[in-house]
Amino acid sequence: MPVKKFTTAEEIPEERQKTVSFDLDGTTLTARKPKTFAMVEMANAAEGDTLAQVQALVHFMNETLDGESRAYIQNRMSDPDDTFDLEDLAPISNWLLEQFTARPTTRSSGSAARPRKTGSASTARARSQASTRSTSRQTASATSSKSGSPAA
Repeated sequence: MPVKKFTTAEEIPEERQKTVSFDLDGTTLTARKPKTFAMVEMANAAEGDTLAQVQALVHFMNETLDGESRAYIQNRMSDPDDTFDLEDLAPISNWLLEQFTARPTTRSSGSAARPRKTGSASTARARSQASTRSTSRQTASATSSKSGSPAA
């Protein structure tokens, strides 16, 4: 049986060669568009536990930042006298995701909170909640307690 062969591109696609620069406390850092895997991993980690989120964030930043920028971040993260920490990476990574996907990660301040209502509002009233209390003494003594277990 013949073996199916697959090949990958010999060069990084032009779209992944796009770089952006940003300033962090007076230092200009450079990032390039990461592989799709890193972006998907970041998106999926948002629903995961804290460890998964941190791992995805670190992987994303390692894949995205150029060598000099990565070393700068790692040195600051490792310096016990520097206040820069993981919490400071989150807005940077969100901004980078927005730059590389052309999609905002949060609602812009000008966005409407909800779609605008059209038509007139209903004048119907909500039904009152039906009572489950028994009016019969005999039935009331045999009904279940609040916890749902039968009365003894």
